[in-house]
Amino acid sequence: MDVEQDETTIPTRRLTGGQIEDPAVFAPIFAEFSAKLYRYAIMHVGSREDAEDIVANTFVRLLEYGSRYPRSVIDAPQAFLYRIARNLIIDGSRRRRPTTSLEQLSEQGIEFPDEGKMSEEVKVEVALVISKMGILGIEDRDILLLRFVEDFPLKHIAILYDI
Repeated sequence: MDVEQDETTIPTRRLTGGQIEDPAVFAPIFAEFSAKLYRYAIMHVGSREDAEDIVANTFVRLLEYGSRYPRSVIDAPQAFLYRIARNLIIDGSRRRRPTTSLEQLSEQGIEFPDEGKMSEEVKVEVALVISKMGILGIEDRDILLLRFVEDFPLKHIAILYDI
């Protein structure tokens, strides 16, 4: 199995489980994805503390996976991390139903493009979209958030959801 070593393509490069435990490999992955995973988590749980726990537990599980399966290959580390985070969010949502408003997201540090320049009409529409996202199933909501908020590649969404 030939595993790519180019450090500049962390989001898409292939890794073996054993490589994950190497600090020279883990540190750039953490740096690249911790803020993105936080934004993804807070869009689902609405609580800063819960989102931080999800991010921390995502990386703990990544390290545990690397330790448990050192020879396995992770073809898309970005999709793998989001799958772990998604599973943690699902586990947490079984205990409670998240509610998120535009104001809550702003308070949590989530910025919208040109938020200061949005007309009141656009702000109302954004708030309406966010409120309707709660009606969607978690998988549909995830796909929309990954694609349009996180700018996740379609290929990685397909990998994440086995499509």
